[in-house]
Amino acid sequence: MENAVSDIDPDALVGSWTHVREQDSDDLVAFCPSDSPIPPARGRTAMDLVAGGDLRQFAVGADDRRVVSAGSWRLDGRELTLHTGGGTEERYEVESVTDKQLVLRKGRSADIPSERGHHGSE
Repeated sequence: MENAVSDIDPDALVGSWTHVREQDSDDLVAFCPSDSPIPPARGRTAMDLVAGGDLRQFAVGADDRRVVSAGSWRLDGRELTLHTGGGTEERYEVESVTDKQLVLRKGRSADIPSERGHHGSE
């Protein structure tokens, strides 16, 4: 895959990323920039990786509105760690990152927020 080097530049991860589950495979999780043309789907989750380590995660609330939680993120080599507002830690390996896509490999403690409402008819 692209950018398959030993270390990832943290600046390459900075931005707003939306989970595009249609592009997921096996243990890989795909994100596209939130301002890119993403097919409509109920309950898409997203995250903002802010320079300096701040994290904002957008999940789906009980009434289908987005719920925002704050946290932090850190990149060590290729390992991306998300510290969520709920006190959990999610770990991923950065498989690839370009200006069009971020692909993460689920780590031992990775916990992708569920996307309620996904029934295959969107």
